[in-house]
Amino acid sequence: MAIRNALSVSVCIPTYKRANLVADAIASALNQSLKPKEILIFDNCSNDGIKQVVQQFESSIVKFRTHSRNIGMCGNWNACLNAATGDVLTLLHSDDWYADQYALERAVDGFARNENASIVYSVSATVACAEREQSVYVTYAQGLAAARHVYEMGQLPCSSTFYRTNIVRRTSGFSDCYSTCCDEEFNSRMALLGDVVRCSTPFAVYRRHSAHVMYDMWVRPEFLSQYLASNLAMAANAGVDPDVAKTEAHAKLVRILRASSWMAFRHGRLTAARAIHRCIMKLKPSEYLRAQNMLPFMLHHIPLGHLIWRATRAAKQGIKIILRLDSSDQRVA
Repeated sequence: MAIRNALSVSVCIPTYKRANLVADAIASALNQSLKPKEILIFDNCSNDGIKQVVQQFESSIVKFRTHSRNIGMCGNWNACLNAATGDVLTLLHSDDWYADQYALERAVDGFARNENASIVYSVSATVACAEREQSVYVTYAQGLAAARHVYEMGQLPCSSTFYRTNIVRRTSGFSDCYSTCCDEEFNSRMALLGDVVRCSTPFAVYRRHSAHVMYDMWVRPEFLSQYLASNLAMAANAGVDPDVAKTEAHAKLVRILRASSWMAFRHGRLTAARAIHRCIMKLKPSEYLRAQNMLPFMLHHIPLGHLIWRATRAAKQGIKIILRLDSSDQRVA
């Protein structure tokens, strides 16, 4: 794949209290085969020494900016959109990093192949790419087709989503009324202004950790209504019937809640896991009547559930190690 020098890239890293994680994100952006025009770190008024971490990177393209007060997630993201000067921009979460050194090259190649593309994205990964792959690009045409694809996907992985800057300028940016779902609704509007291109090779690695913001947002009672409102807005852009959209939104939300509850539980965030379960109970009580859901429910709610789960997992791993050692001894004999 030839590097497309015609398009410059702004890598924007919005962050809040992530001084211990942001270095990986910055390093992965600096290590790209296609060098970004700028790496903008926007700190939302943290007090964890992040400025000192950023200053360790002695590069003229790394620029640190901080707000005098916390302006909220959407406000910080919009500050990134407004400050970016590259032909293409992306928001790399401060707790993620690029999957390999060719991520920007692949993303820019998607825009170079399609001059009408407003978004180029890929699925996110949980591990770095082992080797360079031949990427396949699939295009969803501007308008209902692209908006429908965004609606069906639900959430395009933020760190793996790139935007054409001049089309971003034609929007009002992220809407604070959708809170942490604002990127879903924003992507839907972008789909009405240009094609959406999906790349088969992951751009970014999604880090799972105990301090992830998704564990805390479910505790906020307004989040459920904001999520449903964003889905209805996306459905309207995609031409989906509102009643159908409500049913689909509830089903999607329950799936997300169950996955989030397990992630929180695995990281020992028991209060968050139980709060998420209460959300499921509020949305769809029948979920607890299904046999396959009873074990997670009991583990999440009994006092020693997390310790029991960890002990069981450790026992299974120990048995696998013993079996592998035994099989290798037999082969030697």
